Amino acid sequence: HLNSILIPRVSDTPNNTQVLNYFVNHFSRLRWDATIDTFQSNTPLGRKTFNNLVVNSNKDAPFRLTLAAHYDSKYFKNAEFLGATDSAFPCALLLDLATFFTPILNKSNFTTSYGPSFDGRQLDEHDLSLQMIFFDGEEAFENWSDNDSIYGAKHLAETLSTSYIDIQEAHHPPVSKRRLKPHPTELDRIDHLVLLDLLGAPNPTIPNYFSTTEWMHSHMIDIENRLNSIAETPTVDQSNNFQSRFFVNRTSRSGISDDHLPFLHRGVPIFHVIPNPFPSVWHKLSDDRSALSIPTMSRWNAIMRTFIAEYMQLRPLIH
Repeated sequence: HLNSILIPRVSDTPNNTQVLNYFVNHFSRLRWDATIDTFQSNTPLGRKTFNNLVVNSNKDAPFRLTLAAHYDSKYFKNAEFLGATDSAFPCALLLDLATFFTPILNKSNFTTSYGPSFDGRQLDEHDLSLQMIFFDGEEAFENWSDNDSIYGAKHLAETLSTSYIDIQEAHHPPVSKRRLKPHPTELDRIDHLVLLDLLGAPNPTIPNYFSTTEWMHSHMIDIENRLNSIAETPTVDQSNNFQSRFFVNRTSRSGISDDHLPFLHRGVPIFHVIPNPFPSVWHKLSDDRSALSIPTMSRWNAIMRTFIAEYMQLRPLIH
């Protein structure tokens, strides 16, 4: 997937549309439900058109585990910026995860458990779907500000928060009960928003950012410990002094501005997977293919596969 994404893809350009179409075709083959949220907004460079893509493995499920990344690349006036970590690899990772989990969610080889999940909740097999959001317009066109950044996230959060669920829907009661709202919206269906950004460079350090999802961060540490114990992921990359743990037992209150903010402000629980400090190539032209580490990308795939499977309580069928 990286080859198709790793091109300059500034919002409202033919390359941006090309990448969007690649995503749409991918999810069409997987038979996921797809919605394109198209809108226009004023920017320092004039009025621009943006396109968010929202895809769902089962649009009828009342709740979604939502994974997200932005697919636009930063505008440079006299240069072409590829944004390998920012966020071509996170997008490619989401595409691969969707491919991996589609047959599992279709239950050809797996079933969902009826026991408690790792956060203690009891889920029915039809309660939860896997949703992915590909945001457009995350990057500022000039200088990052409230008005020049996260265009797509702001529009989509507003749209979902004003899209009310039909009270006649079969799953209205559990959605209403979950959020304690008499009139739930599409935003209320998001169980957690997991935002991936600036990933793929070697040796990231991922602290915890929010007390409400500290348990998810702790679970990621546990996942890494288990992966290390069974040696299912690379542990040595001599060229980059590869470290065996990405998630660290540390809390950061640095207040990173990113696509999660409009959702956070509307009460959606956020799990922000972004390194602190940022990769050394951040917003530099060197954020290209050479910035990516194959062992690091492989490890991210293993971590996220494990996380999704355990969050959604997926268990192999025993014959």
